[in-house]
Amino acid sequence: MQRPICIATGAFHSWTKVKNNNSHIDIARKLDNIDGVEITLGFKENLYDLKISRRNIDWLRKQKYVSIHAPFHLPWRSNGMEDLLKQLKLIEKLYKTVKAKTVVIHPQDMLPPKILNRFRFHISTENMEPGHNISHAHLKKILKAFPRAGLCLDAAHAYLYSKDETSAILKKFKGKVSQVHLSGTYKKKEHQSMRICTDSFYNSIVPLKKTELPIIIEEDINFTRSIRKVQKEVDFVRDFFKE
Repeated sequence: MQRPICIATGAFHSWTKVKNNNSHIDIARKLDNIDGVEITLGFKENLYDLKISRRNIDWLRKQKYVSIHAPFHLPWRSNGMEDLLKQLKLIEKLYKTVKAKTVVIHPQDMLPPKILNRFRFHISTENMEPGHNISHAHLKKILKAFPRAGLCLDAAHAYLYSKDETSAILKKFKGKVSQVHLSGTYKKKEHQSMRICTDSFYNSIVPLKKTELPIIIEEDINFTRSIRKVQKEVDFVRDFFKE
């Protein structure tokens, strides 16, 4: 199986001011050599306002890999249990509609099994950047509570801890890593271009080449809304993993 190279719709969040992320899927669809997307639902408003066109639904269902990123601060920005359950039902419906493989939920936003187990979608939690105080033990506790869940390995988050962290996560969570969020780092900032990184960063993600994990390009792409420059990012990542 060839490793899918995908892009997160959140990469285009600064291109438009609309809450309906269908326009971001339109952008992803214009890219060459892309194998799928992660539908980034940064806020619950993005979920409530999401109306994916029939053309984009058909396109998504044909891709090698599609995932969904649940709204950030999912339990904290919900207006009570009714609002929270409504969001989860919408995520479940979207998951089935686009044939997604997993739903990423940040560890600090993880809900109790008695709530999440009501819904039929695979979940993945994620290693976070320094400052969130999310340890390996914390992640293991979540995965123990949800035996079928996976771990989304964020390579930039990992590198901000240590150049050896990506390798350590692959070893410690062997068999549980479901996908990879990939972006570069620059001056201790994540979600940067993959084309401006240090050799130390590139070396830190070499262990990923030994896997067939789906790669989700999760950069904050603000190239004056240039599809051509986004394509260069996609091509760079694909070439990197071909080496």
